[in-house]
Amino acid sequence: MMSKVIASEMVKYKRTWLWLLPLIIPFIIIIANALNIFLRYDTIVQQVEQDSMTMWDPIWIFSFFLMLLAIPLEVTLITSIIANVEHQGNSWKSIFSMPVSRFHIYVSKFAWSTVLTIISGLILTVGIVCLGMLLGNESFPWMYIIGFSLLPFLAAVPLIALQLWLALIFQNQAIPITIGSLGILLAILGGQLPLGRWLPWSFYVQVLPSPNQKTASLPWDIVGNSFIIGILILLVGFIHFRKKEFA
Repeated sequence: MMSKVIASEMVKYKRTWLWLLPLIIPFIIIIANALNIFLRYDTIVQQVEQDSMTMWDPIWIFSFFLMLLAIPLEVTLITSIIANVEHQGNSWKSIFSMPVSRFHIYVSKFAWSTVLTIISGLILTVGIVCLGMLLGNESFPWMYIIGFSLLPFLAAVPLIALQLWLALIFQNQAIPITIGSLGILLAILGGQLPLGRWLPWSFYVQVLPSPNQKTASLPWDIVGNSFIIGILILLVGFIHFRKKEFA
């Protein structure tokens, strides 16, 4: 049953530009990095030589700030488009009249939101490797590469669960989009707030390696915590969704 619901969701999304988002966001990050480096190439090379860095370091420094903006933006847009397919078509009553549980409907939309977000992280991983090769790097610091590409997208599960909940509950998508935009500020300030590290917007920031670190490790414990918080938010959101009356 679950596989059939997921497959039927895919048919709905074919009529949207949802499929482009996992490509657009990594493309913007890679192009922005490339422009930043090549337009200031001589200056950056001089700084790299003076500070005994490699040509990977400019990528990490610029990517850190780009990721702060990119992930909440992408998650907000993906979940909003997925929810708006039903809102715009006023199709909730017809969906609920079918022999499919609300749980399956909710989880299938969460599954698509998560898969598309992770695909974006995989594409970004490939893009960063290609950019590093283009800059002449011969070694590949995989801890940094994964830390600045795939890992933050994996740690975005709580954010996906929250934004999907909001997008499904509110017919006016300006509300979840506004909250998602404000979440960027919470992501930046999360570490300075009481219990800020447990906010849905803070997990992907916590797994980003510091550009100033000599070595990096993959904080799988934080990713694990993000999964737990994400599942809790998903369950709370589903309870609300199950009880809500849709027009």
